Amino acid sequence: MSSALRMALQKLAPKLAKGAKFAYETVKPQTLGEGLMRYGPDILLWPAISAGMAPEGTDALGRSLLAAEDAGIGVGASLLGQLVGGGIGRNLMKMNRFKDNKNLLSTAITLGDMAAMPLNIVSPRPAMNKIFGDAQLTAEEELRAKIAVEEREKYEALLGTLLGGGGLGLRNLGNQ
Repeated sequence: MSSALRMALQKLAPKLAKGAKFAYETVKPQTLGEGLMRYGPDILLWPAISAGMAPEGTDALGRSLLAAEDAGIGVGASLLGQLVGGGIGRNLMKMNRFKDNKNLLSTAITLGDMAAMPLNIVSPRPAMNKIFGDAQLTAEEELRAKIAVEEREKYEALLGTLLGGGGLGLRNLGNQ
């Protein structure tokens, strides 16, 4: 490793350690109830709903992939929101006006978590797009096959009518 890179990392190390400590203290829930409130829906509820809403015929691997994708996006958005809320809360606590408010930091972290909810909606979901896209293609293929069978049956009926009508016409001509 070059000396310039080593020196840069040595200067950066205390700031990275401080940032990691801030992040850990911010996202670590203080109680089990707080942890369930912050992470429970992102890990248990929304992934289960996402897997349950998979198209008919989706296998267990596909459903698991949908649930994992949803959990990853949910937890990531939650962590990001908590970090932003925690940063704002820590800055507010430095102000004389808010110094005595013991619940300020927890409230700011929770509000940050809630403010990040729209990230769940706008996040790209490649696994979901693939699974639902494949299901749509399968449905379109089934529809095309059904239309082809109906068209063949119509042509067969038309051909049968024409042949039957032609046979009657020939018989009538033969009877005259």
